[in-house]
Amino acid sequence: MKLLFDLDGTITDSKPGITKCIEYALQKLDLPVPAEDELVRLIGPPLKETFGTLLPSPTDENINQAVTFYRERFADVGIFENSVYPGIQDALHSFREMGVSLYLATSKLQVFAERILQHFELDHLFSGVYGSELDGTRQDKTELIQYLLAAEKIPHRHAAMIGDRSHDIKGGKANNIQTVGVLWGYGSQDELVGAGADLIAEEPEDLNWLFEYYTGE
Repeated sequence: MKLLFDLDGTITDSKPGITKCIEYALQKLDLPVPAEDELVRLIGPPLKETFGTLLPSPTDENINQAVTFYRERFADVGIFENSVYPGIQDALHSFREMGVSLYLATSKLQVFAERILQHFELDHLFSGVYGSELDGTRQDKTELIQYLLAAEKIPHRHAAMIGDRSHDIKGGKANNIQTVGVLWGYGSQDELVGAGADLIAEEPEDLNWLFEYYTGE
């Protein structure tokens, strides 16, 4: 079995860094900053989509400028305003011990994703890290998962996508793979079930039964 994991809201709680970098970008554009609760609801989708929602009169130019400001702070500061969810590291180790191949599938820039995994000493647990590029390539989860499956030559019936937002579930469903929605991140159960999640995990410890479920062991 090959398990594809989202990063933000699934492996790490990146809320502090992401919300502060969004605030920074909006302040640089002399725009009001919404309440934190509203910003948290925007964690998960690609940055261009997030700023397309936040900017009063979004254009390609000012969305790209907002993304540039966001990354200006994130690259050195926001990237480390982050923590691994309790229980996730143990779950990842358990999967590896069972012979399950793990892959990261995130809309975040691949270079940032690689640095985060290295920072938390999780990089050795993953067989591959897949993220977006500076030009916006593979920001969309459907495109990203399709690319990952093709690059790794993974049959659809042998893969499952694990994530906390509807984008993760819809991306997995669009690629005809199993999907698992997790509730410790930034999405709600209604959102995940509405997107078509095949299974719901309430706590990281609940991931322990995934291997048996998908292999029938």
